[in-house]
Amino acid sequence: QANAAEERQVYRRNNEALTSNYLLTGLIRCERCGFAFQGQTQRVKGYVYPRYIDGGYQAKRVCTYIALPKDDVENFAFSSILETITNPKTLELVDTLITRLSTHKQTFADATLQAVNRELDAVERKKGNILETLSLAENEQTRRALMDKLGSLESEQTKLEIKISSLKSESRAERDFISLAHSVKNFMTKFESIYTNAPLYERKEIFKKCLQKIVVDREKNVVRVFVWVIPAVYGLPHLDMFKNKSALTSDELVSARSSGART
Repeated sequence: QANAAEERQVYRRNNEALTSNYLLTGLIRCERCGFAFQGQTQRVKGYVYPRYIDGGYQAKRVCTYIALPKDDVENFAFSSILETITNPKTLELVDTLITRLSTHKQTFADATLQAVNRELDAVERKKGNILETLSLAENEQTRRALMDKLGSLESEQTKLEIKISSLKSESRAERDFISLAHSVKNFMTKFESIYTNAPLYERKEIFKKCLQKIVVDREKNVVRVFVWVIPAVYGLPHLDMFKNKSALTSDELVSARSSGART
């Protein structure tokens, strides 16, 4: 019975997470107390007021009360993402990075593969020469020495063949990566349509993949939305496709938008 009750409780929590219409749950934090804002629906005299409440006040009373109108903050987050990832300069950056990676990686991979293939050809020629000499050798000591050399060459040949196979796999993976990068760019250019047509649970995931964080500055009474310049979509972690492969600075990775108005 206890297990059944626990399962019902877990199901209820998971179901609420999927059906809740608070799309920014877990993403908004108070800069003063560090607590996350929680969705709360208030009903007063027949009117419904959906809001995000500072968890520092709601749960622990360690912070003063503040409520963000749900629609206002969600619309601001949406417009911040839209302005960031559909910005022509951002899309140009993605194009530049894809081209740079594609050209550099392909040139390097081709040159490396050609060099290893030349090594393999040289080994096979040496094997052919030894086999020809071996067929004519009559001295047992000479034959043993030739067999030893042949064994060493076969071992080297195996290593080179494994290396070639690995390089070809890397090349295929790189092509897959570039294809994914193009898919990410397509998501960015069509973001508004994708978001608008997405069901509720997908909109939540879209926000998580596009937003680094949302901070409520209690001193200046503004909301700051931090948007990933390149969103984590199609299974790619945030910007991992470009980290350590380009000259992006930390400022370029995330774009900040301020509400510019009182919370």
